[in-house]
Amino acid sequence: MKYSKEAKTALELVISQLRTEGINPGDRRLRKSVGIAKAYALVCGADEVTPDHLEILADVLWDDPTEQPKVCRQVIGKIANPSGLVVNQLLAECQQIIRETNVKDMQAATVATKKLAEIERKASALPAAMTKGTKAQKALEYIETQRKTLKKRMIESLDS
Repeated sequence: MKYSKEAKTALELVISQLRTEGINPGDRRLRKSVGIAKAYALVCGADEVTPDHLEILADVLWDDPTEQPKVCRQVIGKIANPSGLVVNQLLAECQQIIRETNVKDMQAATVATKKLAEIERKASALPAAMTKGTKAQKALEYIETQRKTLKKRMIESLDS
């Protein structure tokens, strides 16, 4: 499996930025990370490694588990997969809304449904959301399902 030109450029930028942040992955770790990204792309059903597939390297390119994973994730997200950062934020918002919503409180549940619809709209606006099998597309499906489930639970709560 090959790396796309964009993925190669993104990986070079990620490594450079990580070094600027004080994270210096060794040569062996870098070689292994190339294979890990290829395997991740294969599992995702891709024909080549794209910048989105580099997201998996946030769990690979660091040595110090106390702070480096967070820094690594931010650097990789910013350079290789900015839409992945947005997707993660939208999913976190969705989860918070679902957790905090009392379906028996119709006003609060209606507001929550509207918020989920807005999150769904933002997710559908991401270019990657239209490509089957991407994280953005799966997130969009999940958010839509959560919104529909919330509406269904609201209706069911009227009967009880």
